[in-house]
Amino acid sequence: NLLYSHYFETSFYYSNIVNTQRLCYTLISSYLFLYNNEINQKNERVYTFMLIDLKNPSTNEVITRKIGFSWTTLVFGYFVPLFRQDWKWFFIMLIAGFLTSGISAIVLAFMYNKFHINDLLVKGFLPANGTAKQILINKKFLEPHR
Repeated sequence: NLLYSHYFETSFYYSNIVNTQRLCYTLISSYLFLYNNEINQKNERVYTFMLIDLKNPSTNEVITRKIGFSWTTLVFGYFVPLFRQDWKWFFIMLIAGFLTSGISAIVLAFMYNKFHINDLLVKGFLPANGTAKQILINKKFLEPHR
């Protein structure tokens, strides 16, 4: 009964979460003690590894994405863009995976997050805060304003 009630409470709680990507990052990285949910002086989230918040100005949707190597792409391959509804990269990874018998996942794990963030910026997403903007400038996703 205890296990069933814990499962029910957890599944009920998680079924109400809208942004599953943020939930996955929070659960995994808090387990690994990598997530730092502190607030800096500008009232912005501070992450101990490269996570950024991007905001769509027309819908006010805020998404969290990681910059750098994609462990999820290495492990799950083309399922990552499928769950992110990134159809272009889903089909590219699916075809590349079949042609290379899955070896392409190793190469794409180094590149996919960069491609995905570039696609989001082209679609109109903007950094949600100053920290995200500075990280994008430092990683050469955005040009600094002179």
